[in-house]
Amino acid sequence: MLHLRARGFAPLTAIYLNLPNLFDAPCRAGYDAAWLVAPSTCRRVRRRKYATILCAVPLPGPSRNRRTTAPGSREPKVKIIISPSFIRSLKGDLRSSLPDIKSSHRVEAIARGLGWATNAAMQARLATGAIEREPSSDAFAAYLAQHGTAVQPRALSHAIGRVSVRVVLTAHESLTPHGFGIYRGDRLSVVEWHQRYAEARSKMLSPECIEQFERAIEYLSCLDTTKGLNRKVTSYNLKHSAERWHDGRGIEGRWDREYVSNGMLIAAAHHLGLQVKRVSPGSFTANLNVSSRSIQALEDERKPVPPQPDAGQLFRVLGNNSGKVFYVLTDEDRMITLRADAHTPANLLRLAPVAYWSERFPPLTRRAAFDSLAAAAYLFRQASDAGITSVEGAYRQSRT
Repeated sequence: MLHLRARGFAPLTAIYLNLPNLFDAPCRAGYDAAWLVAPSTCRRVRRRKYATILCAVPLPGPSRNRRTTAPGSREPKVKIIISPSFIRSLKGDLRSSLPDIKSSHRVEAIARGLGWATNAAMQARLATGAIEREPSSDAFAAYLAQHGTAVQPRALSHAIGRVSVRVVLTAHESLTPHGFGIYRGDRLSVVEWHQRYAEARSKMLSPECIEQFERAIEYLSCLDTTKGLNRKVTSYNLKHSAERWHDGRGIEGRWDREYVSNGMLIAAAHHLGLQVKRVSPGSFTANLNVSSRSIQALEDERKPVPPQPDAGQLFRVLGNNSGKVFYVLTDEDRMITLRADAHTPANLLRLAPVAYWSERFPPLTRRAAFDSLAAAAYLFRQASDAGITSVEGAYRQSRT
């Protein structure tokens, strides 16, 4: 079995009381199968009991906002544990997917793609034990191009993905792209059912499904896990959340390239070692042990950032202390103190009228007059920039 290991460091934005803290947190997760893709901006810090570990190398440059990620190659940078058994599985897959390539060229290309100069050097190193390497589909394709053979840009990564999906399919025979079983399978004859079943299972090894599998792993690896199953959401809900999350990252650029099927998300959950249980005997969906709060946190990241107000016209932020934020109303020369958890819409109206907030922080729903969470987050940043001050110091500042 192929094992992966990586450590990805990504910024996590959190507001504790009244201070917005940006810090880098290692995202370490354990898995028990072959191919993993982890985003460089994973929000969550989790530990699993499984021995196999994946981590992504962060992309250069700012990565605090997924929506600003520049388009480009979608091949992730990961490190995998190379072992003789992994090489045998990979050779077998590439022998089937690239049958026209000479065996010697194929094994040499594998060695180049896994970071060795020759196949002999790779075999000599593996004879001493497993080793961690970072695969490169570009190096794999470049070697074959030098010998007159053109392959798909991600031929090597797709082969690694197929090895992983085969592991899942072997362990879970009822899994198909649709989920569990065949859609409307009760209306088919036995012969038709077996034919549709075989077609669906083989489709899960297609390049399209492998990319769906990778996208599902990217999304699920950013969710917190729970001790028990989360019965509030199903795999079908999560697959839509994964599609929206990838769409918000601005990488793929087309809706059809962000599609994730229900079955590939369930396969990714099995691959990551999550708890998976069918909702009911006849259901196509499953419940997973993922946190609803972390799901909502990723949904919130997709919300557009509204224009920020120019504070100081109607009020001024004086500073913060012990979870409280101090404001002064410029017209009335009066100081207002609000706890961090007291920045409700009603209390924000004590600082400025509703027109002030709705113009600068448009509402996200019809029921709200303005986006109070975005307004509070802005005020917290202002309080952090103003620094920590005492009540007496805040009062003196209000008098200046």
